[in-house]
Amino acid sequence: MDLSAMFHCMHPPSHSLACKDERTSSSHTLRPEQSPHSITLRCHGEMRTLSADSILFAEVFDHELHIHTADGKTHCGRGCLSGLKAQLAGGAFLRCHKSYLVNLRYVTNLCRYQITLKNGTTIPVSKQNYLAIQQIFAAYG
Repeated sequence: MDLSAMFHCMHPPSHSLACKDERTSSSHTLRPEQSPHSITLRCHGEMRTLSADSILFAEVFDHELHIHTADGKTHCGRGCLSGLKAQLAGGAFLRCHKSYLVNLRYVTNLCRYQITLKNGTTIPVSKQNYLAIQQIFAAYG
């Protein structure tokens, strides 16, 4: 039987990964000197420190990074997902689409080409990388 047929819709294991932060240099929006388990983002001229554990997902539109947190807030600033992913390396973050980075700790369901988060938000999944993402999600935990 084909792997995609076996795991058409999946639910995560009951426990979660600890989030680690590998400090690396990236764009001007994210600062490398931040403390572990957090990122610093310049939002409209103001510096904000966000806990990596509080990040549900991030998306990018025209080089503007939108970071959505568990408290329902959205923090915006200039940047790119590759820079954010580098700041969150070693954690439970997955680049599921060219415009989205998702925290696997908040994923409740992966169903053909979309991820559903605990708050009900749905995130698109890249069609070309779906099987790889599906395997990562199955192994998560």
